[in-house]
Amino acid sequence: MEDGQKISVSTQELIEVLAQSGSDKRAREFAKENNISKKEIDQVIISPQETNVNNSVNHKVLLKNPVNRILNSNKMIRFENGDHCLLIYPSEGAGVILEDVHKNQHRFSQYKTPNSLNEIICNFYGVNSKLQEDPVKINIELSNNMYDLIHNKKSSDLDRMIEDQSIDSKIRLFLRDFKKNNQQVSKITFKKRKNEKNLMQPDFVMLFVPGENNIWHINYEETDNNQIFLMSNSVSHYFNTLHNILDDFLQNHPQKNKKVISGNPKEEIGKFSFKRGLSFFWKSNLLLFIVILFFFINKSSWSQEGASDVLLFALLWEAVILLLSFCACLKKKDTPVVKKVKSA
Repeated sequence: MEDGQKISVSTQELIEVLAQSGSDKRAREFAKENNISKKEIDQVIISPQETNVNNSVNHKVLLKNPVNRILNSNKMIRFENGDHCLLIYPSEGAGVILEDVHKNQHRFSQYKTPNSLNEIICNFYGVNSKLQEDPVKINIELSNNMYDLIHNKKSSDLDRMIEDQSIDSKIRLFLRDFKKNNQQVSKITFKKRKNEKNLMQPDFVMLFVPGENNIWHINYEETDNNQIFLMSNSVSHYFNTLHNILDDFLQNHPQKNKKVISGNPKEEIGKFSFKRGLSFFWKSNLLLFIVILFFFINKSSWSQEGASDVLLFALLWEAVILLLSFCACLKKKDTPVVKKVKSA
């Protein structure tokens, strides 16, 4: 393939190229990444059949080299936008191989340098890479429950939230962008292969929602009390940072700019925390101990007749503290908090 040249093939043609690769295991891995069913790949690998499309043979010859490079690659980056996928693999030197997957078509291209990737990725998400100002300039703090709630709401219910004047205008701005993105979060997954025998596994993930004039980055890293930060960025800043992360990842440079989420954050965030309960327990007992000390200041006046009453008082409050400590372990319902920030 020439630099910048694009080759489009159908899923069937791609499967046939994979079947001729000589590595069934890598071919199946690549097929899975392209949402090709096990039945389809099995059918061609076991009983290969040539298609009769006029330019099919020529495309297969041109694809043979880049596909072999992809199968031998130990890294990839997967961009998702609804049912549309963009896959990026390292090539020779600082070069990259791109695969644009939409419906039943796969479009491959190869670039000797990654300089044009920013514009390609921005076009993939339908955002303007030249927007350098962030008109919003805020962070929004949402509880995990609230974050789940807006994903599961009906479109009509989300419309009512967007029009509800009692909800902060900045939050309604995010909800408007979220609804425009089909109530979905756009995901970028960075994958690595630990050794030649293993399949690629996710190394880290970036989640965001493209806005009309900004990007909402979803941050799980710098959070407390099961909170999620929606961090507003200018389009230019966000994708320039992404370009640096992408270049570092593909070229094995130290990833100084990495601001991402590792693993599946929603599985890591629990609804029950002993830490919260233990913190409440010792603070409450400290307060109870101070109160009882006040009783002992005047101990001589009640030590003979009131000792049992003081003991009963302490035991009753200890029982209440234990019950409240258990309640503190449970996650409280939080309302969204809007925080102003100086710049993107």
